[in-house]
Formats: sequence, structure tokens, C-alpha cells
Amino acid sequence: VDANNVVTYTFDVVDTTNIEAMVERLVYDLSWEVVGGENGVIRAEQGANHHLLSNDTIQGSITRNCGTTCYFAIRANEGYHIASISRNGAVETNTNNAFTDTTIKIDEVFQDEEILVEYAINEYSVNTVITGTNTVASSSVTVQHGGSESIVISVADEYHHIATITCGDSVINLGNNDDTTYTYDIANVVSDTDINVVIALDTLTATFVVANNGDIQRTNGYTPYASADPAEADWNGQYIVVSDPAAGSYAAGGSYEIKFLVCPFETIDLQIVPQTCHRIDTIVVKNLSTDATDRIERPATGIVNLDAVADYEV
Repeated sequence: VDANNVVTYTFDVVDTTNIEAMVERLVYDLSWEVVGGENGVIRAEQGANHHLLSNDTIQGSITRNCGTTCYFAIRANEGYHIASISRNGAVETNTNNAFTDTTIKIDEVFQDEEILVEYAINEYSVNTVITGTNTVASSSVTVQHGGSESIVISVADEYHHIATITCGDSVINLGNNDDTTYTYDIANVVSDTDINVVIALDTLTATFVVANNGDIQRTNGYTPYASADPAEADWNGQYIVVSDPAAGSYAAGGSYEIKFLVCPFETIDLQIVPQTCHRIDTIVVKNLSTDATDRIERPATGIVNLDAVADYEV
């Protein structure tokens, strides 16, 4: 019998001889197995109409006649993908989460077949995307399907803080100068996810208390904004005034605030202008971060220079 199942029979002819041969159709074994756990199934089918030969199983075997067309429907469970398929020892691998189902066609069975399938849990990227004025780099971590992760967000530069954190429909508004570190917990990750973080310059305040009638004006020409929280694109230079009453007289003890964005290499110049027939008697500038106080008696000019790195009271 040769490789093609052809039988050669040799004999001596000495008389009339009858030769009878009984031929049986060849039958082959087809087996399948899910390797490494119940993370998906395999189903055997036959023919153009995909007649079921088995239910969804993780292991099984059947015998089919030579020339039969069979199919193996391969499907991963939720949160898993097909990592590798081996057919008679020839292996194809995959790392794509989207590869969750496929069908192997065995056209006209002519040999024993073994199908081995391995599934793997999906892995997703959780990306921390940093925008704004800070130099800290964006980052990414890998999380398995259904997993959780604690993302520590830290400000790299001095005089900056975390303004907002957005993930999907979740928005966390921070915005205080001391919001320099935040731990964001994300749970039940089922897809690639972006955590969008906006970093902003600190906002500092100079509070002016008028002891007698007088006006306070700015010498740097910045126009006050009507909004107490203007968009970053509306910032005019390094400073912004968010509480600036109309020019006029203030009774003793009256006060108002000028807020400005921190900039460690700049100063903000403000000019105190007394009313007619008045003069400036005293200016006291207190740095609220260091408690350092500068007192000026009967100043020659009403200009106050503030380094934009602290809160002040004037």
C-alpha cells in the first residue's frame, strides 16, 4: 500500500483467476481543544449549511469521511480575544483585542486534524493626557479588561496647579493653588481610555484696603474682565483683574481684590491715586506667604510693585 492508498498485488498466473477487492471510504479524526482555561469556545460544523456537529465546547472530537467539508467556529468570551490558533502544529498568533471570532474551513478532509485555540484577556491603554501651562509629560498604563488603576497626577512646575480632570462624562473641577497632586481612581476598564488633565498657573490675590477716600488704578493698562473666570484664551498678558469696581471713593475700611496669574519672572505695578486735595500718607505691603512687611511713609509715588509669586495685602 503506497501513500495514496493504492494496493499492488503480485501473483503468478497458472490458471483462470478471479480477483475481488473491497474498498472502504477513509475516515479521519478531527479534534479540538481550548488551551489554558475556559475563556472561549469552539463549535464543529459541516457542509455549506453549517450543520452542527457539536455544541459550543472547550474540547471535543469527531470522525468524518474523507472528502467532507468541515468548519470550526471559534469565539472568545467577553473581555477576551483569540491569542493563537494551531492547526496540526502550525501556529498563528494575534494581539488585537478586536479579533474575537473566526471560522476555520477544512475543505475536503484528507487527514487527521487537530485544532488548538488559546484565548487571552484584553488589555487597554489608560492615557493621562496633560494640557495647559505645565511641562509634565503625558503618560500611559496598561490595564486588563474589567480591571482598575489609581493614576497619580502631579504638577511638575512651581506656581502651577491642577485645574480640571475629565474622563468620559466625569469632570472634576479643582483649581485651587494647593491642588498640585491628585489620585484619580478608574475602575471596570473595558476600552482604551483618556484621562484629560488641564494644568493652570496659580491665581494670586492682592487685597487693597483703603483707609481713607481714594482710588486705585493700574499703570500696566490691562483691561478688567467682566467674568470672574475667563477662558485661558482671553488672558491678556500675565495678569487679570477679576474684581475691579468702578473708579470712585471708598469709605474708610473699604476694600477690593485684584487677582493675577502667577509669573515668577514678572511684577505687577499698581498705582494708588488719591482724590483731589489728598495725598498718600502710608503704604504697607504685606507678603502673605512670608509675612514680610514693607511700610512706606509719605511715598513720593503711589506705584506699588508686586512680585507675582505670592498673595498680598496692601
